[in-house]
Amino acid sequence: MRLSRRSEAFDSDQFIFELKIDGFRALAHIQDGKGELVSRNGKVFSGFADLAASIAEHVRIESAVVDGEIACIDEAGRPVFRDLLFRRRECVFIAFDLLYLNGKELRVLPLLERKAMLKNFSGGNALESSTSTMWKRTGGSYLKKLLKWRVSSASARIRRTT
Repeated sequence: MRLSRRSEAFDSDQFIFELKIDGFRALAHIQDGKGELVSRNGKVFSGFADLAASIAEHVRIESAVVDGEIACIDEAGRPVFRDLLFRRRECVFIAFDLLYLNGKELRVLPLLERKAMLKNFSGGNALESSTSTMWKRTGGSYLKKLLKWRVSSASARIRRTT
């Protein structure tokens, strides 16, 4: 589904609402205890090799592909893109979606089911699951919370998508 803008916040039980993280979008490829963070263009983020290794070390699985964002988080839990650019803080990988697990294609499963599976195996300081920053149904009140936190933006994803 293509991204679209709305002039006003909305509430719907057909959507989940998530923070938009200011960072680098990446796929975490985990295989046999080794990890790699790969860009949308298919290039390995070699500057984040330590983060990728830490993810693979803390996630006790045979193999997986996890969609997420590399970010630097301040003391209040907000992403700070400038800190990421200049590597002013320790980076984390914030996981949004579990695409493959132990050789099994998971994109055929409902989004919320994949997020539940992701939450079950995410652990350690290197991998944070975005399910803790997800709201169901209440986009309007979610937007008010974001404004209070001074977060730049949010996204809504259809719940029933695979």
